Amino acid sequence: MNPEISVVVPVYKVERYLPLCMKSLLAQTYKNFEIILVDDGSPDQCPRICDEYEEKYSNIHVFHKKNGGQGSARNFGVSKARGKFICFVDSDDTVDSRYLEVLLQGIIQTGSDISAVDFIKVYEGKQHKPVNNKEIILHKYDASDALLEILYQNFRDVAPWGMLVPKEIVLQNPFPEGRLYEDYFVTYKYFLQVRKVAFIHNSLYFYLIRGDSTMALRDDRFIKDLMEAADSVIKGCHGNRMLLKAAKCKQFSNYCRLILQPSDLKKKYPDQYQHIVATLKKERMTVLMDSRARMKNRLAALALFGGVTGLKIAFKLCGK
Repeated sequence: MNPEISVVVPVYKVERYLPLCMKSLLAQTYKNFEIILVDDGSPDQCPRICDEYEEKYSNIHVFHKKNGGQGSARNFGVSKARGKFICFVDSDDTVDSRYLEVLLQGIIQTGSDISAVDFIKVYEGKQHKPVNNKEIILHKYDASDALLEILYQNFRDVAPWGMLVPKEIVLQNPFPEGRLYEDYFVTYKYFLQVRKVAFIHNSLYFYLIRGDSTMALRDDRFIKDLMEAADSVIKGCHGNRMLLKAAKCKQFSNYCRLILQPSDLKKKYPDQYQHIVATLKKERMTVLMDSRARMKNRLAALALFGGVTGLKIAFKLCGK
């Protein structure tokens, strides 16, 4: 019989972290699933480690390919998956033992098309407090309301991990390859194609914060891809006034993040800098008056009446 769930795990230069990730997946209380390990041309011992897991476990399937980035590895893994549902897990993260069970439970119990769990950040070298996940807190949303919650940053994020999605929807929305923020370009589309979504308000996904991760890098691609991803969500939400408002609020948050980064954005990327500043000024009143916007965003909008300098001063005073 085919597995109900295919867990797609892109693997690249994670030999220190992959065993912990696999340990958490192999400890799942739900058993009818397969693990698709996609070795994305990793130059370390990951190819060998993946092969050893495949030899030992019948539900693990390994594929080796040339390096193409995380989006490419995810797309490749989905093309090989046999499950009805797709679940993504990053190879340096870990999950609760009931991760798959609860995700599937969310869909079955509520009659939803997609389910998603909450997450916590785990900082490398630091122990995180135990999470009380005994009582499962589950809510059903209309898909547009669920997307509003995500865009307003009230629940999880645009990342594809921590979600259970029908395979056909994932196939219809492949990740752009060679991009940072490839998930920001894609996952919002899942919600535009379904009717109901189940949110599990339990932290069952443990997201590792690494100093050497891709998201820790700040270069031309980081700036360009984040701006284009935010713009693509706004374009995709144009048919719905509420979603468009939320997408602009999310863009505002990301643009503030770019302005506040340590590198001299104004000197290095003057065109992008001017576009960001112009957008922030244009949308600051909208964000300030939006009762659904996070307080952090509304405070940033208020500070921007003092210009970029006002935003940076407020940022320093807040100590964040």
